[in-house]
Amino acid sequence: MAKFIINKNYLPKEQMNLGPLFIVLSRSAKADDVEGADEVIKVLAARFPQAVLMNVSLTEMPALTEDLSEVEQQAWLDAVQPAWMEFIQEQQKEWLIESAATALVGVGAVGSLVLELAKQSTPLAGRLIAFGSRFVSLPQEPISLDQTLHLFHAASDAEVDAKHSHIAQMAISNLEGDCTIDLIQGLDDSLDPSLITQMRVRLETCIPLRILKEVHAASDK
Repeated sequence: MAKFIINKNYLPKEQMNLGPLFIVLSRSAKADDVEGADEVIKVLAARFPQAVLMNVSLTEMPALTEDLSEVEQQAWLDAVQPAWMEFIQEQQKEWLIESAATALVGVGAVGSLVLELAKQSTPLAGRLIAFGSRFVSLPQEPISLDQTLHLFHAASDAEVDAKHSHIAQMAISNLEGDCTIDLIQGLDDSLDPSLITQMRVRLETCIPLRILKEVHAASDK
């Protein structure tokens, strides 16, 4: 049965008006992958001093690998996603932080768990962030504009082909969803410091498409 463990929990010294909530799902529960996820958290902590930050891993499940068939990948997702959604909601309830102020970060193949949440009719997070990840199956229905997706991928990623992020961004755009993409040539690790830095830039400068549409609608009146 899928289980999510909290490797490290980072709380601000002043615990008044906590938020946002960042849950970073590491590539695996191995020490090196947990440390890699911590590099993301360090950047987030510097930018969001009042944030609740969690470094978490999936355990008690086989890895999601590219050699699995689409049917096998979907079966994996069906087995894990309910526990993942429950875990997120438990953290939101414990820290009294709403979905809109929640950001989920996935690394590598397991980051599919983050991206697949984009298909929920009621978003669990305002930001879905993936480093070198892919959808198990591309979205077919309109995606809520109450969430923004940020895709980061090393062009020569050895775990998940960068083409998946490119295709996903085009699919989401065709569905009028809100998605950014950053692909960097010359890299084979999507958790490279340059991509983590670009995540910070996106979070600092990217205005959600929903808000832009509201501004344009108001200016047309």
